[in-house]
Amino acid sequence: TWVMLLGRPQLESLRWHLVETVSLATSILIVALYVPKINIVFQLLGSVCSSLLCFIIPAFLGYRAGSGRVSLLHMAGIWCLVVLGCIIGVLGTAVTIATM
Repeated sequence: TWVMLLGRPQLESLRWHLVETVSLATSILIVALYVPKINIVFQLLGSVCSSLLCFIIPAFLGYRAGSGRVSLLHMAGIWCLVVLGCIIGVLGTAVTIATM
């Protein structure tokens, strides 16, 4: 997904994929073992990642799929999704922080 968003189509090597996957899994395991209230981390990640996955990334993918042939109405819809996703992400984070 990030490759399409950044506009640099390239194939990743197996070695790079394994390095990314193992480092991500190891860092998550370390955080889960040493953070006493891990539910707060999950709540914050959920509020940020859900708005990214549900609103912002699909909007940018829709823009990239159009390749410059996007109508004004389509562009307005894309930016409405991005703004709505940002608002929902900020509100979700604020609610999570307020309930701590």
